[in-house]
Amino acid sequence: MRHYRSVLLTGATGYIGIYLLRLLLRRTETLVHCLVRGRMTSGRRRTGWPRVYRWYFPDESLAGYQGRYRVHARRPSASRKFRSARGQLSPAVRGT
Repeated sequence: MRHYRSVLLTGATGYIGIYLLRLLLRRTETLVHCLVRGRMTSGRRRTGWPRVYRWYFPDESLAGYQGRYRVHARRPSASRKFRSARGQLSPAVRGT
């Protein structure tokens, strides 16, 4: 099995995506970058998105995974900011 330092998870608020996120957080040490719709975030704290996680997993908390995931709000025209001119992930997403 390959080990990645970080991964980009799209669709993290959907049914399959939220379970993939849970699996990545529980079974790996990978930093997970989650793309969510802009309306799923509010202000700097991104409080809307953890509510989705709690809705699917009411007995679990994301508190134990702090620092293991990052939430990036996506606007329809903002998808380019995650890729460089050569199509590679931007340094902000890669964490370098």
